[in-house]
Amino acid sequence: MNSSRYGIPPGMIGIYALFLSTSIFAQSSSTMKVPEGHTLVDRIVAQVETRLITLAEVEQAVITNRNLGIGTSGGIEARRLEALRALIDEQLILAEAEKLQLGVSDEEVEQHLTQTRAQNSWSEEDLRINVSRLGMTLEQYREVTRKEKTKAKIIGVKVGSRISVSEEEVQRVLDAEYAGGTMEPEARVSILVRQVPPGATSIEGKEARKYAQWLRSQAEAAPERFGDLARKFSEHEATRLYGGDLGFFKKGAIALPELERAAFELPVGGVSTVLETSQGLMIVHVTERRNAKVENPEALRGTVFNRLYAQQRVQAYEAWLEELRRESFVRITL
Repeated sequence: MNSSRYGIPPGMIGIYALFLSTSIFAQSSSTMKVPEGHTLVDRIVAQVETRLITLAEVEQAVITNRNLGIGTSGGIEARRLEALRALIDEQLILAEAEKLQLGVSDEEVEQHLTQTRAQNSWSEEDLRINVSRLGMTLEQYREVTRKEKTKAKIIGVKVGSRISVSEEEVQRVLDAEYAGGTMEPEARVSILVRQVPPGATSIEGKEARKYAQWLRSQAEAAPERFGDLARKFSEHEATRLYGGDLGFFKKGAIALPELERAAFELPVGGVSTVLETSQGLMIVHVTERRNAKVENPEALRGTVFNRLYAQQRVQAYEAWLEELRRESFVRITL
């Protein structure tokens, strides 16, 4: 983590929670010197204003991210740092919600759980089982739900007012990218995916990236052989047998922004760099691009509006977070 953006000098000495206890040590405590008669029950890795974040919380966040298939595909150290930064930002956001006395009631939490069960046709036991797959108990999931809904409320208040997408902006995009709203581009790509194993060390992560870079160099040297490389080396089972072919798709149809950018920004025949995605280390080969007639102009206009809105929302959210980081006291000791 780049602690300088939080105003924290490098090399800061860690802070540790020590208690007279026989509790189990935190995973990384074996190297710590603990005063005689004391037991290290957890390590404090960050302070956000008066709130503390412990190593146990970071480890839990890493497990949840891994079970959800999100976050960096790097080694365990990179995943811890990513999880810690997210927890710090969460505390900053929740502190703002507390200032405005924005909260979420027990009834709202239970309503969310009821909706989740209804949408998936789950029983109470089904919900418990699926929550356990995230590495959480049902009570922990309730608390996560409360936090997420609280964050959504404060973000809506603080960020929503900064977003404004005009009809002129939408039309400019339609003119530049969709022939005034009559045609829309489609791209066809093939992908080669390599996984970084969960729990991989930094050395193992580096080796996985090194191997992916080697595969990328092979693909760049002979793009016409990309399909053969994908069939032999890709770990994306859904496309491996087809040489990594994803077929044609329009903008907005792919949930991976890194993949979509490569598909529509690289030249036909081009091979991307090794992309870090939630699906793993990915290499993209653009095989075709074409224009298709727009069948529903109003739907396209709505798609463009939503795209611009999402872009502005991300920008406004990041700007607001940066303001919180600058104005708040944050100490990182991981």
